[in-house]
Amino acid sequence: MERIEALNLFSDGWERLRERIFANQQRLGVIPANAQLAPWPDFLQRWESLSEGEKRLFIRQANVYAAYLANTDHQIGRVIAEVERWGQLDNTLIICVSGDNGSSAEGCCRNPTAVRWARLRAAALRALDSLPPANRLHAARLLEDATRLVRIEAARALASVPLSAMPAAARPAFARAWEELLASERVAAERPEAQVNIAGLLAARGDQVGAEAAYRAALARDAAFLPALVNLAGFEEARGRMEPALSLLRQAVMAHPDAADAHFALALFHVRRGEVAQSLETLAASARLAPEEPRYRFTQALALQRLGRAAEARSALRWLLEHHPRHRDGLMVLAGLLREQGDLAGAERMAEAAVALNPADREAAALRAQLRGAR
Repeated sequence: MERIEALNLFSDGWERLRERIFANQQRLGVIPANAQLAPWPDFLQRWESLSEGEKRLFIRQANVYAAYLANTDHQIGRVIAEVERWGQLDNTLIICVSGDNGSSAEGCCRNPTAVRWARLRAAALRALDSLPPANRLHAARLLEDATRLVRIEAARALASVPLSAMPAAARPAFARAWEELLASERVAAERPEAQVNIAGLLAARGDQVGAEAAYRAALARDAAFLPALVNLAGFEEARGRMEPALSLLRQAVMAHPDAADAHFALALFHVRRGEVAQSLETLAASARLAPEEPRYRFTQALALQRLGRAAEARSALRWLLEHHPRHRDGLMVLAGLLREQGDLAGAERMAEAAVALNPADREAAALRAQLRGAR
């Protein structure tokens, strides 16, 4: 710790430290020489706005963290040196996992309790993601919250809500919070992830031109970035540009042969064009690569069913239900296939299982009644 403190690494404050790190990364080739340092976020305090006591506290915190990292680095070096001494360095995979549960509230502002409550409000807003747009209007009351994070999350929750559906009094506040949201994403604009986030937000607001530009900006930063490839392919397909869309999806599969999402996106492209037979190989790949994701196997079964390959469809659905026994749609489709095969008892068992999942499921109950009547 004393050796770290003697280096005075953090005495100039975090703005100067940020500039030095950026310059070092350029010098070492970690980032492009023409990269631009993102503007300082206005929601972060300037170093010179702090009291002398706060500066000493934050310098101490940074020194402690740096000392911890230096010690960690030394210990990892000892592990590598010992493996090398055994003669097994080229035969060993060493994995370092760094867990980050977020910054401490005590180290980020003058009022830790207020920060905790603000984080709670922000978390509540993020929970609205699963609701349809019409049910997210509760977020409007937090568009003028005192904490910028909360305003940003309120704008994010309302991204897919048309302006006309918002209370008239909330619209100016939404416009301000929306700009804050976009500015927060642009802080990391050099990263493809940030461009994809921006694209998703713009698409939610109906700005298709801006969204497409952001996806292309993501690919300019990483030509193999999977979310950008898949989403840009969707834009091309929506405009009727099938060849560019297909090319992007094939590029995604080639760049990410072990990514189930890439294979599934290509499969769905073929399905939407009525090319079900061409989708089977990529559907099988996605189901194989991510067996924990039931929609891949289920979609594969539906494709097989559409092609008249009922036995293979039944096999795929049985595998699905063996590993995901609560998959309601899988139970219903398999019930239908078993009925077509003449196995009414088996079909009734599937319908019974679907009803057990949700006794209020009228479709499942009706199917069960039909099957009982047929027997």
